[in-house]
Amino acid sequence: MKNDKGKTRTEIEPIKQQRYHESLATLGVYALEQDDLEAIMHRAVQQTCMNLEVESTFIAQYNPEQDTLKVVAETGCECKELKIINDAKWDLGYALQSGKPVCVNDYTKENRFIISPILKHHDFKSSVLVAVRGTEETYGVFGFYTLEKRSFSESELNFIQMAANIVAVAIERKKTQKRLKKTNAQLREEMKRSRQYQKDILKNNIIERWELGGYLHDNLGQMLASAKIIIHDIENKLKQNETGIAEQIVTLNSIIDKGIEGIRNLTHDIIPVDIEKEGVEYAFHFLMRQTQKLYDINCMLKMNKIVTEIKNRKMATHLYHVVQEAIKNAVMHGAAKNITVTVRESDDNLILKIADDGIGISNKKQSNGKGLRIIKHRMDLLGGTFDIEDISDDHATGARVTITLPLEKLKEEQETEDG
Repeated sequence: MKNDKGKTRTEIEPIKQQRYHESLATLGVYALEQDDLEAIMHRAVQQTCMNLEVESTFIAQYNPEQDTLKVVAETGCECKELKIINDAKWDLGYALQSGKPVCVNDYTKENRFIISPILKHHDFKSSVLVAVRGTEETYGVFGFYTLEKRSFSESELNFIQMAANIVAVAIERKKTQKRLKKTNAQLREEMKRSRQYQKDILKNNIIERWELGGYLHDNLGQMLASAKIIIHDIENKLKQNETGIAEQIVTLNSIIDKGIEGIRNLTHDIIPVDIEKEGVEYAFHFLMRQTQKLYDINCMLKMNKIVTEIKNRKMATHLYHVVQEAIKNAVMHGAAKNITVTVRESDDNLILKIADDGIGISNKKQSNGKGLRIIKHRMDLLGGTFDIEDISDDHATGARVTITLPLEKLKEEQETEDG
């Protein structure tokens, strides 16, 4: 059989295949160089329509949330933006679920499905429909329609499938870029928060160093200076056989005792938990006593045997500082007078709660304060969660900090420390 140029089908087929290969190569390069997905799909529609010499071509994108197909690129049918429900009774819905190209030689004799409603006003006789599939999901349908009855050759079907694959890769790449962009934005935000946490911790460390320096200069330094004066006075009295030495020795002992107590308190602030000697329970009780003295408030501690499972210094120190920071926040920002600290286990979790009778969260700007940010940072490091809630009602006000830490983390932290 001859065409208009007098060539047989056997002679034309290699020419067509060469044209298809060149067209696919051009489309593939364009898809790699172009970031605009709409432009890529438009080029794919125009290029395949021209090469196959069909009257209409379009890409219908699948929306899994709405279970609909919407035309996003087209030529020859004026149906862009039109959409239909995904249903196998329509040719588009049938093709979406099919694992191979769906060919229709004559719609009047087709009994598997009927032409989709968005195309009913056209007098299409034949079509080829190919699902646009990615590695994990189906993105839509690539459709080709003719006004005359027509069958498509194997080389034409291969051309259509390869064009659909190029579109699928472009869609998948765009989705990946969006996910990477979102992930990078989240990473930048996390790095920003981390830097702020580090600044807060550094600032706290600087303040603590100043407090330490102030204590050594104003308290311990003055005590030692007084002790030195008394000792010098005792030496003079001994030389002159004077009386009153016993009273001065009592005073000296008192100064030394205060100095020892101050150093002990200072040591607990710097190294709060000595697991080997005192244990976590002792450290928490010590913190309660110190808090009552420092802030003149009432503190209650409720614990069960779960505290005995905290065997490593890193975990214990973090939890100690969490309680310390939460109490400080409740007193300084919430004006609390009564604080209850509860340590227990529930559903394979360590639950740490610090409840107060202060003015509540809704009445104070404390939910995003520096101290609470540091607590959250500590929990992020330990793999736990942090939450603060207002517990005010018609009869009383207050807030509660809740720390949740998987019990398995206690073991993991211990293994890390032992290693």
